[in-house]
Amino acid sequence: MDRQIFHAEVTNITDDRRETLLVDVLPNPKEGQRRALVVLTLDTDDEHLPGRTTVGTLCPANAQALAELLWDASDIAALLDEEPRAGIIGVRKLPTISLCGTEFIIDERMRQLRNVNNPAHFFDLEDRT
Repeated sequence: MDRQIFHAEVTNITDDRRETLLVDVLPNPKEGQRRALVVLTLDTDDEHLPGRTTVGTLCPANAQALAELLWDASDIAALLDEEPRAGIIGVRKLPTISLCGTEFIIDERMRQLRNVNNPAHFFDLEDRT
């Protein structure tokens, strides 16, 4: 592997500047380690930081974790647009898990798995009986 494997760009244009996030999957130059890495590069016409700057080189697991965080952040931002009463910090969507065909919310604060459709049905993760 001596060439670019994947390339994508996301461009954000505001009133005063343009910034493009470039996402590339490139071969890892270090032998004996992961074969490919995800490289994030910012290309901007900002007067303070013009040109291209590499902002991150991630292994696949960290790239997936970042994608999940971005997904959650976009959900919160969209919710704030739709729900003006959501407040300044927004509403965090709790992670879910499916067990035997039933979807449960993972509520870390209450240390419970709570049924999405029936909140009275839950499993207490602290119950040791």
